Amino acid sequence: MTTPAALPQCPVAVTVNVDVESGDIAAAGAAGLFGKYSYGRYGMREGFWRLAEILRAEGVKATFFVTADDAVRHPDLVEAILAGGHEVSALGKILKAPDAEGAGDLGAIDTAKDAIRTIAGAAPKGWRSSNGLITPDALHRLAAQGYTYDSNFENDDRPYVFDDGKGARLAELPVFTYLTDATFYGGFHSPDRARKAWLEEFDALHSVGGYVNLTLNLHGHAGSARQVRANAVADVLNAIGRRAGTGFLRCDELAGMLLAQPPSTEPFPADHPVPITLP
Repeated sequence: MTTPAALPQCPVAVTVNVDVESGDIAAAGAAGLFGKYSYGRYGMREGFWRLAEILRAEGVKATFFVTADDAVRHPDLVEAILAGGHEVSALGKILKAPDAEGAGDLGAIDTAKDAIRTIAGAAPKGWRSSNGLITPDALHRLAAQGYTYDSNFENDDRPYVFDDGKGARLAELPVFTYLTDATFYGGFHSPDRARKAWLEEFDALHSVGGYVNLTLNLHGHAGSARQVRANAVADVLNAIGRRAGTGFLRCDELAGMLLAQPPSTEPFPADHPVPITLP
């Protein structure tokens, strides 16, 4: 499948969260007693290569969100992602905005940018928080650091653009819990249930001119890395690819199209939304 010249009726982004050892280390503790806390490593040893082959067979270019730590530990994985024509973006964690002393989590944005640029040869264009949290300060920091998109909100069926009216702009590529594999596999549901739900979501979004952000994980426990689950991904991509009006895009490609000709823009979120005054 080739990249569309214009925004398709139903854009589809396949995004993959890559947490090889960061999560394992946090779960195992300082003692390093990994044992069952080695799900991320399964993704590195087996899962990535399995999903990469499915993406190749379906002609789909994906966006891989990689933690800075894992990019440094596994530069060969970053190189393999790029060799497949995929995008490498940043996966990090934002818990709070800077306090009076300037401490906070925003430095993770800069760290990820520097680490990935060193390994990949280019700075990441996008950001995703591993815990799904994002602050107004973090969105402004992303724009200031040259990121072109964020992918954390669950507030729309379509992507959109933040614009502060002073030159700072950032595309938002919303996600949806029901289009995320961990929603099903974290609760030990079957691949058949995930396959059915994803195809139903696609049909509905396609019919209303929405877009699809299929969010996968390499995690051996709650992700799509195991063969039976990877088979479900292949089935879904194949079905989506045969539907007229559909186009697969990497997140950087989708964000670039949106920023070039945004269908609409809105202000960056404020720390405290303006209260609504009822009559």
